[in-house]
Amino acid sequence: KKISGLVHQRLRNSRISPSPLVGRMVEGGKSVDCSRRSLDYVLNVCKCGPDESTKDEAKECVGQVTTSYSEVLKVLFKLEDIPDAIWEERRTQLEAAKAVALKAEEFEDVEKLRKQLEEPKEGSVEMLCVIRKLLKKVQMKIMVGDRVFVNSIDWVQSSGMVTDVMERNMELVEPKVANVDLALLVFALANPDPSIELMTRFTVSLTKAGIPFIIILNKADSVEESVARSWKERIEKWGHAAACVSVKSSEGLDQLRETLKGRVTVLCGPSGVGKSSIINWMLTDGSSNSVDIDVAGKGGRGRVRGRSSDEVVKNQGLQSVQSVSSRSGSGKQTTRTVSLLRLPGGGLLADTPGFSKATLQNIRVTDLSSCFPEIMIPVREKGCKFSDCKHMGEPGCSVGNEWERYQLYVDLREELEEEEEIMRKKGKFRTASENVEKRKDSKKGKRMEFKLKSKRYRKENRKTARQNMGEEFS
Repeated sequence: KKISGLVHQRLRNSRISPSPLVGRMVEGGKSVDCSRRSLDYVLNVCKCGPDESTKDEAKECVGQVTTSYSEVLKVLFKLEDIPDAIWEERRTQLEAAKAVALKAEEFEDVEKLRKQLEEPKEGSVEMLCVIRKLLKKVQMKIMVGDRVFVNSIDWVQSSGMVTDVMERNMELVEPKVANVDLALLVFALANPDPSIELMTRFTVSLTKAGIPFIIILNKADSVEESVARSWKERIEKWGHAAACVSVKSSEGLDQLRETLKGRVTVLCGPSGVGKSSIINWMLTDGSSNSVDIDVAGKGGRGRVRGRSSDEVVKNQGLQSVQSVSSRSGSGKQTTRTVSLLRLPGGGLLADTPGFSKATLQNIRVTDLSSCFPEIMIPVREKGCKFSDCKHMGEPGCSVGNEWERYQLYVDLREELEEEEEIMRKKGKFRTASENVEKRKDSKKGKRMEFKLKSKRYRKENRKTARQNMGEEFS
């Protein structure tokens, strides 16, 4: 009604005049369709609402979410990717703010704004952005790593509003992060000791998500060289890439830094294995003259020579680290949120909370065998006798059961089968053998729709309910 009244009010002062014909309008002597289908046209002519067809995409910037808070997001923008129109708008805002600060005799702000105006269009900048209310209403989940559209940018306050989210290339359930190019699965060779079961759960989850990963064996200085080498060869025999590193001696970290350049990388693994210490090494030059990272086990954010630790943490984004618990022998969780950090040599690195048990959510029983290289390599080379083989020692199976992680594979398969059976009883899951769709003919043509089983999904009628109740009391 409001739109209709506004339309008629604008029509009086425009060249568009209403026609006696229902659903028609006359514009410049020509009859124009004014049905509900062309409402966008009417609103555009009468200036009653936004015209989506002529939406200026140059008013939006594309950035990547680096940190997610309860109400706001921290978004990273590459300055070279910002459209020229927005860059000119940035200059206009900064010059206006500079004039106001100069008039108020705030000379520190004037100098700060002058430096921002002289900055070249290169590098990156982070902003705090609110989320559009429409995205909250439709319950759209925004994850760290998402690429988002941002408009209403205030370059003086470094703020904006997220209006939409681009389609994800991939996403992880634990840790919750999207659009990752590489994953580093970090385990310690000692203190705490590596767990093959937990390592396998992580590798299965990452393989199912389709993310390339490297198993990082940290604290190589805590064990003999032969022990570190045997663990590396053992993992490579499984079919996974592995590398031994040490924050204390900087072993293997220079090569790892080159691998991370230009990529979005996530670190995952249990608590206490040294994920945050590796990040601190990557964010600095790795020398003890600049930052002495706490690898001795005294806790805190690191001992800094020449500057306070709070200053370094604020300026360089260093992560808090602590020693392993002497009582339980497990790590203390110092990282509680997922955040993307900018590496000096280029690329983004995500630190994540430690997990005591990796989830197998979204993994089906039929997909489990494809997550084990020990199964897929023999199947590709020799083939298997059965197309639906479970690879659990069946006669004629090319995989067999003489491989190290065979029992772990059996245990994981039984776990997933139990979970799927529970979901199937609750009516939330159907197997591929069930007829879940049926073809239905209508005036619009043939279409597929879900087929409901009467005994499981349809509500029991009152007559049957009374009969069943009588049988129970008889």
